Amino acid sequence: MASRNGYKRRWISAARSVATSSLNAEASQHVIESNSASFSEDSNTDCFEVESPSPKKTRSCSHGNVPIDNFDLASPSISCYGSTSESDDSDDDFESDLRADLIEWVNGYQIKHNAVDSLLKILKKSGHDQLPGSTRSLIKTARYVPLAEKSGMQYIYFPVKEELMRQFLRYPTMTKESVTALEISLNIDGLPLFKSSNKTLWPLLCGIMNIEPTVIFPVALTYGSSKPTDLLFLQDTVDDLNYLLKHGLNVDGKVIPVSLRSMYVMPLLEHL
Repeated sequence: MASRNGYKRRWISAARSVATSSLNAEASQHVIESNSASFSEDSNTDCFEVESPSPKKTRSCSHGNVPIDNFDLASPSISCYGSTSESDDSDDDFESDLRADLIEWVNGYQIKHNAVDSLLKILKKSGHDQLPGSTRSLIKTARYVPLAEKSGMQYIYFPVKEELMRQFLRYPTMTKESVTALEISLNIDGLPLFKSSNKTLWPLLCGIMNIEPTVIFPVALTYGSSKPTDLLFLQDTVDDLNYLLKHGLNVDGKVIPVSLRSMYVMPLLEHL
């Protein structure tokens, strides 16, 4: 009698486990009925009932417990991970705003790139996977610059108007709104690059002089043997500079006058 009762308890436990875990209710019912019939014939015990689990199973979601029978995986309005089409759009907007704010912060305070790289790694570990991994990718630094041949040197030109605009927009908003004019200076000098070669770099640099901090940026770069053969490589800069001095810099509909405070080219003239 004791062994029969033990067998009965084991069968009940197994039947409940099958009925609870099976995804096919019909197959589960078939197993229960078959085993029940077999047990009745072999044991001659009184009939008993196995309480079947509730047919409405629930799944825990961000919206609470949702019945599986009414759970539509294709529906964008309910997700077990708490994400919806609207929240995805909000996350994308947030990441875009965060990226724009980071760019303005880096440019406005002249943050060193190695410091920004470390910050980006921290942010990515904190869940901002859409952010780039380097400052170069964040601010979209150009990876290719076209070369030309001028004055017997390899020549690269960065349009004065575009570079002046880009550098001015890097200042904080309060600074930009308070500026009524821009004063710039130009400087050119030769830089020997190697002790064993006569190759030199002649950068033409421009600086915004009446705003703190002072920003220095390249306008033209020439590279070659010794020095430029003439001053033709300055023609692009002169043309753009004449336009700026005449029309000013248009920033979001506001025209800011531009004036030339100084231009130092004596080292170049001494070599010509």
